[in-house]
Amino acid sequence: MMRYRWLGESAALLLPILAVCAPFLFGSRSLDGREFRSFFRSRAVYAQEMTSRDGEWPRWNGRQYAGTPFLGDLHGSLYYPPNLLFLDLPPERAFGLLFVFHMLLAAIGMYRLGRYFEFRRSAAVLGGLAYGISFSVAAHMSAGSLGHFVTPAMAPWVLLLILRILKRVSMFRIVLLAIALGAVLLGGNPQDLPFLLLLCLGLVVWTAVDAGRRKRPWKKAALGPIAVSALLGLALSLASTLPALEVREYAVAAFAPAEVARDWRILYVGVLPTLVAILPFQAPKRGPTLFFAASAVAAALPPLLLPRLPVCSLWVVALSLCGLAAMGWDGLSRGRYAPRTLLRIFAVVGVLVAIAAGLFTWRSRLVPETAALLVLLGLTALIVTKLHARPIAIVAAVLLTSADLCFFDAREIRTVDDQDFASPPWYASRIGPERWEYRLLDLTTQDATPTIYGFRLANGYGYPKLKSFSPTTDELDELNVRWIVTKQAPESLHWNEIARDGDRTLFERKSPRRSAYLLADGNLGSPLKILRTANSIEVEGRTYEPGKLVVSESWMPGWKAYLARREIPVQKGGNALLHVDIPAGDWYVTFRYEPDVHRIGRLVSSSALALLLALLVAGMKRSKMAIS
Repeated sequence: MMRYRWLGESAALLLPILAVCAPFLFGSRSLDGREFRSFFRSRAVYAQEMTSRDGEWPRWNGRQYAGTPFLGDLHGSLYYPPNLLFLDLPPERAFGLLFVFHMLLAAIGMYRLGRYFEFRRSAAVLGGLAYGISFSVAAHMSAGSLGHFVTPAMAPWVLLLILRILKRVSMFRIVLLAIALGAVLLGGNPQDLPFLLLLCLGLVVWTAVDAGRRKRPWKKAALGPIAVSALLGLALSLASTLPALEVREYAVAAFAPAEVARDWRILYVGVLPTLVAILPFQAPKRGPTLFFAASAVAAALPPLLLPRLPVCSLWVVALSLCGLAAMGWDGLSRGRYAPRTLLRIFAVVGVLVAIAAGLFTWRSRLVPETAALLVLLGLTALIVTKLHARPIAIVAAVLLTSADLCFFDAREIRTVDDQDFASPPWYASRIGPERWEYRLLDLTTQDATPTIYGFRLANGYGYPKLKSFSPTTDELDELNVRWIVTKQAPESLHWNEIARDGDRTLFERKSPRRSAYLLADGNLGSPLKILRTANSIEVEGRTYEPGKLVVSESWMPGWKAYLARREIPVQKGGNALLHVDIPAGDWYVTFRYEPDVHRIGRLVSSSALALLLALLVAGMKRSKMAIS
């Protein structure tokens, strides 16, 4: 009997997720999102190409902004293990699979959190289902913000592990909490982190207050292991976060809130879970009602009062609603709520929803959506008031919630044919293999898609853009720019028109400079030989007298140069390009982007990982000894 119950719970959590993701999971279409198409896909293709060609992960991206640190952006960090999928699969396929993986994490984590609070299995399933396929998932998919969904997916596990450590400290739980926090720091977005920390702090405070109210002992000593886990999680992430902090100092500040930070549709977790979430307030001191309620109120304040604050908090409201929904269904199944009280609640809610639906239809003209919400409201009232005492009630609730969220998610999630991702820019047919040697400046768009097809852009999209990079039209020659796409002809006479597409025109410079050159060309003995790899630039040449070599790549502290196997200083020249002094005669200079903070971060992260493995083995041996 327990086996079949487990299978039923697994099916209730898994099948709706598969139904939502079926268009891109089982067919020839792929998941599409605005940020993914504009930026993340090009990063994934670049990482895959450089790793397969040069055998090392890229630390520098030479195809945007005249060069920018690849390590500087925490989005899509390769140190987050699930993101390694981008190295083996087409990026659009990996993007969809990673969303499915994190949806499963969110649903199972919310289920386990409900079970810790001693909710019935049916209630925990409803909470996990509502959280796993809530409209928050569809909003993040449509925006293409996978990094913003990592923290919401991991949050239930972080809360669960904190509660378990407060109940009983063990090595195994300390290690798991450190891994969960490290995963949030490596794969999540910094805008989601503040409210996860506040949520954890609120949970600790609530457990202390609740223990005092119930006159039960509260283990203050457990705060030490939680702090140790937090420090180990931070240490795990230093390989990625330390270089990001260094880049932050030299990059243009990006304080704009994410697109999903102000998308109030994230709060929609289904009609039935939302209405059931009202029921626990009849006895607010029972269970975690006050914790979830306070968390939801606190998380809703930043979008209302400080809309420009770069913090994502609405996902906390969605998590709290799902927790309250699980608690409300648990009370229904245990018969805690009087039938007359339920009828009164639904009567009031029905009137309010009818008025809101009428206003919504009048303003938006979305008749099908409004009709669907009213039907869902009626079915919810039927299930809650008539069927809640029967075993079939949870089946009806799961089916209704699944149909509800799948319907609205499907209207928001966008999928495209794989061929639509493969279309190169319109000017690709007019530029041959020399695109690898020279840069292109597109003044008509900031899209980074051309980098997928080997173009080295002097512009780009997304973070990081270095502060030192602010070129003018007269400085394009120093930046190795050979082509320019614009709607107006350049004022200089050094440009020839070679192609046109509508109001956009492709111009080519008559005699462009190469990506490496000497400041005085008169002392050059033979043309320079230039070789680029993922993280290095190698230049070979011959000069008749000492001179200065310029490499058209943005300067950063992590650049190191080697001449005859010894390091030589890299200078910050004009336009913040790389300059080194070279001797007379034959020479071979190798530039490598090797930030010291990255080396230190990798050492600390590796040590933290080794320590966690040792603690895990010690904890397992201790458990076996205790059992024997």
